[in-house]
Amino acid sequence: MVVERLVKLSVDRQVIVLTHRLSLVSLLDQFSKKAGINSHFIGIRSEIWGTGNPGDIPINVKKPHRVLNTLITNRLPPAKRVFEELGGEFYDPLAKSMCSDFRILLERMIEDVLLYDIIHRFRRSVQTDNKILNLSKITNEDCELFDNLMTKYSKYEHSQSRETPLNMPDPNDLETDFQILKTWHDDYIQR
Repeated sequence: MVVERLVKLSVDRQVIVLTHRLSLVSLLDQFSKKAGINSHFIGIRSEIWGTGNPGDIPINVKKPHRVLNTLITNRLPPAKRVFEELGGEFYDPLAKSMCSDFRILLERMIEDVLLYDIIHRFRRSVQTDNKILNLSKITNEDCELFDNLMTKYSKYEHSQSRETPLNMPDPNDLETDFQILKTWHDDYIQR
């Protein structure tokens, strides 16, 4: 009810909401869209020089295809250069970060694209909204793709054994997996 009221108030005035709850952000986005109101989200960051700096919103709130495009066009090329010019010692933290973000992206792709945003972890309700028929488009190959990628990238999220440390994937491996997901996404939304 609070979200509905905030959206209603925003029809004729600017409404600014500060929150750390992603579920509230999700609800505000959902009800704003339903009301035909454009919303804009800005992340507030804490930096070494102080807090309150405007920054990017967390990737688990962004549109999945935009996150994927950012990984492919903005983050992978500089990491490749670091790998080629400075080696693994400097590349590994960049790769770890991309692996972590890709893992989060896979979860979002499952929620927002594969499952048509019917179920969302930061939303309390299940919203079929004439979308449930779309679930019949899911194939075994889709499930296998996500199962394989989630298994692969979960390894980089969890603690590793000291006896058998895990090497970060090289830039070409990352690029291959990013492109596989992009191709899947582009094909899936056309079904």
